[in-house]
Amino acid sequence: MKNPFSTRTSSTRILEDQIYEKIGEEIASGKMDMAAHTRAVQEGGDDDGKVKKAYIKYRFSRLQAEQDQLHQVAAGQLRETQKLAEQLRETQKLKEKANHQAALPHVDIIKPQKMRKMLKSKQK
Repeated sequence: MKNPFSTRTSSTRILEDQIYEKIGEEIASGKMDMAAHTRAVQEGGDDDGKVKKAYIKYRFSRLQAEQDQLHQVAAGQLRETQKLAEQLRETQKLKEKANHQAALPHVDIIKPQKMRKMLKSKQK
């Protein structure tokens, strides 16, 4: 028999355990999600065991989807932060280069026409 946990990472199992714990607390307190409970009653009918099993199934699916959505948002924010950090590093490099160039002695660039005139005046 194949181990059902073999393909899941330990972090995935931990997240799943947290979801199951939350569902257990909801059931114990009687403060259940209305949509999941309504679906569970529709599926389980008068059998409380089936209703509870269906509630766990529907609620787990919903909480897992919410968790996945949060992870996607966080991953997007991380990518954006990394992109901004790279832009900041590039800006700092440009500032350092500009500061270095500003520290160099200033050299006038003389246009060729002006250079010819200067050379002619020196030859005289």
